[in-house]
Amino acid sequence: MAQKIKKMSKKFIAFVCMFTLVFSYSVVGVNESDAALASVSDTLTDSRFNTASNHTVVFTVKAGELTATDTIVVDFEADFDTASMVFADITVNDGGAMTLDDGACSSNELGVTGEGTDTVTFTLCTGTTIADESVMTITFANAHITNPATAVCGTGNDSYICDIDITTSDESGKAQVAIVDGVTVSATVNEALTFVISDTAVGFGGINSGTLRYANSGATGATSAPGAGDPFSLTFTSNVAGASITVKSVNGDSTAGLYSSSETETLTARSATTMSGSTSGFAVYGTSSDMTMDAGFNGASGNLAVTTGNLSFATASSVGANVVEVDLIASAAVGAGAASDYATTLVFVATPVYP
Repeated sequence: MAQKIKKMSKKFIAFVCMFTLVFSYSVVGVNESDAALASVSDTLTDSRFNTASNHTVVFTVKAGELTATDTIVVDFEADFDTASMVFADITVNDGGAMTLDDGACSSNELGVTGEGTDTVTFTLCTGTTIADESVMTITFANAHITNPATAVCGTGNDSYICDIDITTSDESGKAQVAIVDGVTVSATVNEALTFVISDTAVGFGGINSGTLRYANSGATGATSAPGAGDPFSLTFTSNVAGASITVKSVNGDSTAGLYSSSETETLTARSATTMSGSTSGFAVYGTSSDMTMDAGFNGASGNLAVTTGNLSFATASSVGANVVEVDLIASAAVGAGAASDYATTLVFVATPVYP
């Protein structure tokens, strides 16, 4: 009798062990179907509140191969505005670009549904597989997803940390993104200005009646126009465009031109185009490859005479160094212009206009 009970005990123990193995296998199977995706992330192109951004969702498949009718679902938290998202915004890559089909499901493609909503579903069509351990990259481009306007994500709708859930037929994962204010960086570039006149003592030398005379930096004068920078040049440098230079003639009386204080006589200011040996006068004009000369002072064809008031001489259209070559002509007609020393002071005013 004791031997029979012993045999029955062995059978009972064996049955318990078999049941335990079956139960354990079932538990393992349940855990495998709830497996987690690996290396899950969502990278934004802009993390500011209420700002449109691209999303690049990346994850690694870990629970085995995905095959036809399996799905991948990307679910954005409802506080994102996805209404502008369209099919053309979406690309999928599993090591190579996958072919997508809008809504349908053709062979060897991924069918896409849910564009313009918070939940986008990708369905594997016939002949389409995604291998285990594949690194998946799903991109939502063209900045058609707008970030929450305020910190409204999460439990209690008071968090700036927002969730993006990724679920396949076999596993799931969660990406999180931080929606934050941008950092405003400010700087001020200080105004910068230089204005240089290359020579402040120039002259014509002796003027013979009936002859045009050109001033030079040596104050000896010449009968033909001197080279660049002679008699003098103006160099205007600033960090703002649109600056201007004006000119005027200042004498001991109310006239403009070369003035003799001893004779109280003036070689009157004229335009460059009217200067000749037969007419007494004094003319100022300029040339520049950097600045725009005023129409009245633009080279020897200038038709404007300098006055005792500030007249526009040149305008700088660009930032940086701007150079104007200044030329002066004088003449004394036969029988005119009393023998004497003549002079004038040309005053140039540079005016930058800062924003």
